[in-house]
Amino acid sequence: MNKKIFTLLFTALLSFNMSSHAKNVLIDVNVGDYPDFAQWNYFSFTSGEIVGAGDFTLTDVQGNIGIEVPDAAWAARTDWDIAFHGSDIRTNGAGALLIADKASSSTSLDEIYANLTQAPANGYEADKLLTGTFYQRLFPMPPVRATQLLACGATNGWAALGMSGNSVNPVVVVFKLANGKYVKVYLKEFFDEEGKGGFIDMEYAEIPASGNSGITNPDGVKFSVYPNPATTVLNVELTGYTSDAEITIYNLSGVVVKRIPARTGVNTVSVNDLPGGIYFVKTNNQVQKLIKK
Repeated sequence: MNKKIFTLLFTALLSFNMSSHAKNVLIDVNVGDYPDFAQWNYFSFTSGEIVGAGDFTLTDVQGNIGIEVPDAAWAARTDWDIAFHGSDIRTNGAGALLIADKASSSTSLDEIYANLTQAPANGYEADKLLTGTFYQRLFPMPPVRATQLLACGATNGWAALGMSGNSVNPVVVVFKLANGKYVKVYLKEFFDEEGKGGFIDMEYAEIPASGNSGITNPDGVKFSVYPNPATTVLNVELTGYTSDAEITIYNLSGVVVKRIPARTGVNTVSVNDLPGGIYFVKTNNQVQKLIKK
């Protein structure tokens, strides 16, 4: 076998092996005729399936407005990677990084997704406390809504239901998983051919880290929490802030258990007095999950 033929065969085999890891899935998050806003549906990149669902609950309800309470049991599980609440997405890892969307890129997203062979090293953002109208259910009217929802900022608004019409803005995003791996995801569609919502068409594949500086957040902010799990002390590292921040730690019921001033650099916080369980560390509207042993 000459060198040219061997090279062609090797290239073809490599392309086949890489494509064999790619998956295209259609996820149905409907209940009846409408997207399921009563639950979070938990999805595994490994299995390519929804592994279960947890109820969406609210606290501090006033009228038809409240604040979402994350499910403690699902927050502690490791068998899911992202979760869907209608088109809202939550992560179970180090966060997500938006690569491109239809509105901001002149290059087709198909090409951007295909050419994304290495994950940027930096710029991944943990889930945020998003503020807006997040349905707990659609009917009966008026619906119960959340004013704050812990969800992924990188994919926020990629698809939406509206009184004046539905909208979808396809995105290419990279998720950094809890196990340190990276998965590129192409969120393509949320509506079927008849315009019915709740059908998530997405393609994804695991990709290696680039090992370079990658893409950073627009404001250059870094927010790190370690060790995680923590036992006695927790380090909260803040870099890139232009002013002092405040660090708050709250439990799954939304109750603040610690509130301290913070400075740029490493802030050491004692957590020895906190019971074991799941907590969230928040600063400047960025949130990271903390496991206290």
